[in-house]
Amino acid sequence: MKRGYKYIFCIFLLTSILLSSCKKGIPSEVIQPDKMEALLYDYHIAQAIGNEYNGEERYKKELLLQYVFRKHHTTEAHFDSSLVWYTRNTEKLNKIYEQIGDKLKQSNQNISELAESNALIKAEPISGDTVNIWRRPALYRLSNADMTNKLTFIIPTDTSYKPRDRFMWKISRLSLGDKTEIQNAEIELSIRYQNDSTVSISRSLIEGKNKLCIQSDTLPLKEVRGFIYFNGDSINDKIQTLLIHDISLMRYHTPAEKIEISTKVKNDTLISSSLKDSTKMVLEKKDSILEKEPSRLSPKELREQSRPEQIQRKVKPQPKPISPNNRRKQPARNNNR
Repeated sequence: MKRGYKYIFCIFLLTSILLSSCKKGIPSEVIQPDKMEALLYDYHIAQAIGNEYNGEERYKKELLLQYVFRKHHTTEAHFDSSLVWYTRNTEKLNKIYEQIGDKLKQSNQNISELAESNALIKAEPISGDTVNIWRRPALYRLSNADMTNKLTFIIPTDTSYKPRDRFMWKISRLSLGDKTEIQNAEIELSIRYQNDSTVSISRSLIEGKNKLCIQSDTLPLKEVRGFIYFNGDSINDKIQTLLIHDISLMRYHTPAEKIEISTKVKNDTLISSSLKDSTKMVLEKKDSILEKEPSRLSPKELREQSRPEQIQRKVKPQPKPISPNNRRKQPARNNNR
């Protein structure tokens, strides 16, 4: 009887093993389908962007892929081992790629619409004395990971830009996560002239509202550019994020009468400074001439110059020394006188 129970137990155990093997469940060490779908979507986009880099910039492709793995809290080895399992279970992989294809189609449509809107904006110059020339989104999310830690822009100028234009870049910052952590960020606004000279202003991006202001000169403008760089905590290897919102870039025209006054004052200053410099040069030249001009001699000094050298120096001839052998005996002095 006991032997019969043992046979029944063995048959039940074998049946459960066979049923579990036929079920083809996903092992726990494999990345689950929903997470694998999001990871593969970002992975293929990173590869497409990385393939655009050539030569010395090829390292950026590897940085993009590493950022994708860090974003999804996994490693390249874990991703490769999971992908091997999915390639052996093609029905699950095909389902994942069908959903990825739908997302890519939607993304391409959004990119096309954005490109068309940007083309329309560039075709029409922005007119007005006070206008907002920022035509990009007013909200961005930055992280301290490579390739996602900066926001840059370049705005080419057109006929609507005038000399002495003033630009004001307004930005609001909101840090996500623990605000007590170190989250360093820098901003810079610059203007570039047609002769490729550049003027810029920069500062640290603080929590809350920020503002940078710069004014151009009378030189023709070529472009307005700027950037936001989020360094975060460069010591600890931890992903940090912040939001940049309420972005605007205002352009203010300077009235023509103020430009004329400033130009006149500048020219007057240049003229006065040049007159001062020329007067100073004349005085220095006059002083040098006076220093080099010899002084006039009196009639007595002229006569002395015409005499022989001995008379000029008034040097009396010195008597020759008398040797002891040539000395003559001197007559004795009479002390009785």
